[in-house]
Amino acid sequence: METNSTVINQVLENIRKKLQKEKQSDSDKVCPICMGTGMELVKDNVYRKCKCSRLEHVKELWKRSDMGYDFLDKNFKSYNPVTVDQKHMKDLATSYFLEFNNIKDSISNSIMLLGQSGSGKTHLLTATAYKLIEEKGIGVVYMSFVESLTKLKQLKVNDTCKYQKFINKYKNAKVLFIDDLFKGKITEADILITFEIINYRINKRLPMMISSERSILELKNLDNAIAGRMFNASKRFVMEIWGENNDYRLKNYYKVTRGL
Repeated sequence: METNSTVINQVLENIRKKLQKEKQSDSDKVCPICMGTGMELVKDNVYRKCKCSRLEHVKELWKRSDMGYDFLDKNFKSYNPVTVDQKHMKDLATSYFLEFNNIKDSISNSIMLLGQSGSGKTHLLTATAYKLIEEKGIGVVYMSFVESLTKLKQLKVNDTCKYQKFINKYKNAKVLFIDDLFKGKITEADILITFEIINYRINKRLPMMISSERSILELKNLDNAIAGRMFNASKRFVMEIWGENNDYRLKNYYKVTRGL
């Protein structure tokens, strides 16, 4: 199992290849461009932030995102759609990233991918998160719904101070990536905590990226207030994908046996 430090170094290596032609094998070496100042001289008395500073900023954003080793290979390039629905979903996620700067402060600034398990919803939202961090320097916080709600419910009962600190990470993130929203058996406590996070973010116009195996109708049946708010926040970028042929994990099986 790779350590968190190893994961971060792998991520940085991918980013470094895009920002500079020569790899810097020793991350502690003084940058030859800025000599450790963080500012690069462009011309007489004109400076700009050095590439090494941008790398450090990206490194810090990645550390704070809570995305680890399993996310490293989930990028737009590695998602190869087999069906029309999968292609449409990839196009939707790509468009969301490209339009992000224009919509991030608007009412409809979020994206919601719903439906078929294994269709690649998490893959595409992870790819979007990675691009936001890497190319735009925007912080994204990953929230695994089942794990996070379990911890939040425990803290709410046992330690209200820690509960507030933990939930504030999700409430105030620049971009919140909620993965597998309302997965499994949902309790009233789950709904109340989820509403607290989502309602706060929508009121503050803070973007969210949401994946769920539930349909819009199922979400409405669980809690109409949450579903309505989420839909309004992501109505430009919302998609439901269904059908076993859209199970991306089994794409090779369908490709061979069904000619898709």
